[in-house]
Amino acid sequence: MTVLWIEGHAMPNPAYRGYTTRKEELVKAKRNVSNVIGEIIDQALSDAEAGELIKHHIAWKWTIDVQWKGLSYAEKNLIMSLTGDEKFRVDFIDLDTDTKMTNFSMYRGTGQTVTGYGKLTKANEEGTIQRFQYYDISMSLIQL
Repeated sequence: MTVLWIEGHAMPNPAYRGYTTRKEELVKAKRNVSNVIGEIIDQALSDAEAGELIKHHIAWKWTIDVQWKGLSYAEKNLIMSLTGDEKFRVDFIDLDTDTKMTNFSMYRGTGQTVTGYGKLTKANEEGTIQRFQYYDISMSLIQL
């Protein structure tokens, strides 16, 4: 069984210790350290005493860090094409609750890596396509 679906496609199983889900809180926060009038306003709005943190919750956002090892050329191309658009739909297993989370709009983070290894095929007749036998991919998927 897979733990990750992108645009409805079941992804290959991640590598051992290669799948992490992280729920991060977006907040607007500041310390109540302004001038006296500002402190009175902040205290009236939040009951915060001088020096206390005033935190306003905005949203929860998900990040998935995933690694695949030993992918075929076709599997590598599928993953890279499905995650190459500005945004895409993701379903995934949340590791905090072990439940399936569905229909999240995400984008691929900027730190992805693709590593090829094994036998390198010869170029085709046009001399343009060479393929490794296996590929490893590492990337982050970040909720919009």
